[in-house]
Amino acid sequence: MMNLIFFKKFMQLINLNKYFYLMLIFGILITVNSSSWIGAWMGMEVNLLSFIPLLMNNNKLSKFSNSSMMYYIIQVGASSFLFMSILMMKMNLGFMNMNFFMLFLQVSLILKLGASPFHQWLVKIINNISWMNCFLILTLQKISPLFILINMNSSLFIYMSMILSGFMGSLLGLNQTSLKLIMVYSSINHMSWMFMSMLIDFYILLIYLLIYSLNNLMICIFFSYFNMNYLNQVYKFNNMNYFMKFLVMMMFLSMAGIPPMFGFIPKFFVFILMVKNMFFIECLMFIIFTLVVLFYYMNLILPSILNLKLMFKLNLSNFMFNFYFMMIILFNVFIMMMIYFIMLYFNY
Repeated sequence: MMNLIFFKKFMQLINLNKYFYLMLIFGILITVNSSSWIGAWMGMEVNLLSFIPLLMNNNKLSKFSNSSMMYYIIQVGASSFLFMSILMMKMNLGFMNMNFFMLFLQVSLILKLGASPFHQWLVKIINNISWMNCFLILTLQKISPLFILINMNSSLFIYMSMILSGFMGSLLGLNQTSLKLIMVYSSINHMSWMFMSMLIDFYILLIYLLIYSLNNLMICIFFSYFNMNYLNQVYKFNNMNYFMKFLVMMMFLSMAGIPPMFGFIPKFFVFILMVKNMFFIECLMFIIFTLVVLFYYMNLILPSILNLKLMFKLNLSNFMFNFYFMMIILFNVFIMMMIYFIMLYFNY
């Protein structure tokens, strides 16, 4: 019954905007499959023009319109900066170094991503949009800039943005009471892992982005269904049954990358490849950043843990609860083992 309610809620979120969602995905596909800079830029513009109506669809208040306008101005500014850099590279100006134009390109793409140090615009607009649009900004809207950055040579600026994203995303999320701001700073922290996987291996980045998007989707649908926006509202978890409480705990622990949850898989493989490539200092920094992020995820699930009266004896009253709990754990372990053996097969 609960699964059916969640499904109906999800269908209501996407029912009125099918055309714009289709164009959004179409713009991403143009950028991903483009073989030229102009084609990639055009795909991002199609993506932007299809996402603005989604932002404004359910936002009738002036503060919502301001958030949509702020997002539009930032993205258009970054796109103009990107297009100008592309044109200047095509002109082959001999008196200027090509690395200078590549730096401009990377700055514009990181601005589009909302990664540190250009994350303030994302923090400003996120509280005034719906949870579904929050999911789109934190996941799908990052695909096009990431795929363009993959085709560029790594630089000191990307490395500094990676370290700053991990640091700022973990530190600034500690004192937040807004659930959307917590998700944003968590996303900024995850950007550091994505940058590292991008520098090491393309397929690891795909796995990381896919699993992160699935976790983010489940959490955004959950918060949207229960109409939660602030930290004090998580005490609604106390009125849920045992299964729902553990489901919430699994989602947030998976988002934090705690074994044996599903979200531990991409961080595990990134960590292994970092060790193989001798990024030892970065490994230590990323572990510290992840522990700090885990602290403010624990603030979300702590009310459920404190009020959960779990009986460990298998009797008729809690048999189904223990069954569901064990099935979730076994599913996560099975997925982890399956992906691990796949990676071993391809010599990762």
